[in-house]
Amino acid sequence: MGSQPGREYLLFTIPYEEGWKAWVDGKEVEPMAGLEVFLAVKIPDGTHQVQSRYIPPGLKIGRLLTVISAMLLAF
Repeated sequence: MGSQPGREYLLFTIPYEEGWKAWVDGKEVEPMAGLEVFLAVKIPDGTHQVQSRYIPPGLKIGRLLTVISAMLLAF
């Protein structure tokens, strides 16, 4: 990821994994692996607000299994 006019990236020192979501100025953007290991987001030139959130891929199914297990245990 080099610095080219109009092609700027924000590189986090957080390991990249599936499950990351990112927003630039409230608009969802596609996060990517920068330097092959870190989370990176493409941003336009200028000042921006960037947000990121990690949701583990198995979280939804894990929550469902926990609720089902708790219900079975209660009965």
